[in-house]
Amino acid sequence: MKITPRDLEQVLSSLCHQSLSADEGLKFGNANAEIHGIINCWTFNADVAALARKEKCNLILSHESLYVPYGIGEGNPFGGFPGDYLTWPANARRTRELVENDLHFVRFHGHTDQVCVFRAFAEQLGLTEEFAPGPLGYDFVYQHAPRTVGEWIEHVKNSTGMKTLRVATHDPSRVVTKIGLAWGGMGLFVNISYPMKLTELGAELIIAGETDNYGFRFMQESGADVIECSHEISENRGIAKLGDLLREELKEMKIVDYCNPCVWRPA
Repeated sequence: MKITPRDLEQVLSSLCHQSLSADEGLKFGNANAEIHGIINCWTFNADVAALARKEKCNLILSHESLYVPYGIGEGNPFGGFPGDYLTWPANARRTRELVENDLHFVRFHGHTDQVCVFRAFAEQLGLTEEFAPGPLGYDFVYQHAPRTVGEWIEHVKNSTGMKTLRVATHDPSRVVTKIGLAWGGMGLFVNISYPMKLTELGAELIIAGETDNYGFRFMQESGADVIECSHEISENRGIAKLGDLLREELKEMKIVDYCNPCVWRPA
């Protein structure tokens, strides 16, 4: 049975029970081409292209955008022309990898968070008891047995395999029981309304994928200690879960999961 990128879009839409967002769906390639195999990843780069060659897959299913800044595929970002940004070295390199390897690119972003990423991160951290559900339905604050912030730091290290974390805490011995998750980039200052929602729901500790200086400061000044692992590490387990869901739907299709490693290291 022939499966095309357009068919894959329909499968993804059925997983989230709604239409794909404007930043999702086919962003590069032919909507009617036959898919021979899918590389399921957090973001696309040369390593992902090499894996596609090795596995003889011709479609990249990515959580993150193909190009930076966001919006190149949906219009004119920051008031410029898309061509202005496509010449940036990283963007040009990604285009070259797609063209030279005859690859198609589909993005499944915010709806992946809804379908599996948020809960997969919670499960990875051993959080199961919901204290306060948020309005989105996948933005819970979790209740957990009393544990100090310092103990949570070690727990996050063990759960994620991260040897080094960034934290903002006045007192590692502080005992907390209500945990909020700002997975992915939801802890960044540009998304600060989300961690603020978590504090309004009672979060005493926020475990973030990625944040920044302003985000750290604002969350801490709002009463929550903060632990940051990394954007990709907080989402990789959910991306793998998406691969499992797609294997159930597309039983004859080869689907290979790629786990993007953390891009930085302590030096």
